[in-house]
Amino acid sequence: MNFKEYINTEATTINDFIIQNEPISLNELKNDSFSTYDFTFFSAGTPNEFYTPVVDGVCEVKTRSYNSSDYPTGALMELHKFSEIANEVARLKDEHININKTIKGFYLIKYIDRTFLYDIQLLNPTNLIFQKLPKSTASDGKKDWVMKPLLILPYEDAILTY
Repeated sequence: MNFKEYINTEATTINDFIIQNEPISLNELKNDSFSTYDFTFFSAGTPNEFYTPVVDGVCEVKTRSYNSSDYPTGALMELHKFSEIANEVARLKDEHININKTIKGFYLIKYIDRTFLYDIQLLNPTNLIFQKLPKSTASDGKKDWVMKPLLILPYEDAILTY
């Protein structure tokens, strides 16, 4: 799959997510290879006894061409993606214009059979494994394989599943 096809697949996953979760609305779609995340969104958040905070979400997306049952222990997330999202959230929280905003990082992974949304702040990043994988998902047909550090995200830790 070339980069343009890859981006179109990710955009479809994002659009499906927004449509199926109506309180969530798209803020900005990033469709370039230089961004550390794929899109930002607004959400009504989770109400507590005082108010319902609006959440600004920074989200990385992965679309897989297999079923979630092919990885029964959980979703795989590259360690550098976890770090990049966390660093982007920290950067945004540090900006003065965002002082009253609730900014969170998310990881959205779509399989053929199910889709999972993870709040990275709620993850336990100790489930680390190393696995040989393609260097890049989107490519020109050349597949270089490299060892990558991955986090295993148990499916039951997802904050949203559909």
